[in-house]
Amino acid sequence: MSEVKKILGNALIATRSASKQLGEGITSIRDHIRALKQQRAEVTLLPVTKEAALQRIDIFIRHLTIDAMSIYPQATQFARPDYRQPGINVAMLLAAQLGPRMADTLKADVERLYEQRPGITEEERVMRIREFDRKLLDAELTEESMIRAAETGGFPVLRRRDADPLAVLAHDKVLP
Repeated sequence: MSEVKKILGNALIATRSASKQLGEGITSIRDHIRALKQQRAEVTLLPVTKEAALQRIDIFIRHLTIDAMSIYPQATQFARPDYRQPGINVAMLLAAQLGPRMADTLKADVERLYEQRPGITEEERVMRIREFDRKLLDAELTEESMIRAAETGGFPVLRRRDADPLAVLAHDKVLP
């Protein structure tokens, strides 16, 4: 009887050890997946190139001042005998008058911003995101492989709610 207890004790120790190693492995890959997702999110938030930001300012000011200039009075209007006081939109008049100065100020602010943090092109952003997506899928396939191995060994493991369906539904042949 003591021999059976010894075998059961060793089996229990081995099971606990396997369970612990499995838990640590899955925790490790899930931490890696979280880190990759965070890094991917950071890439999506990187600023555009300085040139693109400056171009956006030009477009903003052009739209602002085109509308404003349409109501900006011309000197000839005041000299006409049939002059009538036009409706006044102070904000639009100020935009027409101050638009170029506003553009200069915004461009100077952008120049200072880009001294410390360079931007990336859209092509580079897309390339980096695709690289992170590839790494994420690889990591999720690894996680799914670990989960299936655990389930085969009798250890049930819950999948993450946000697990990639491509990994969860992947055929065994594509799993690492």
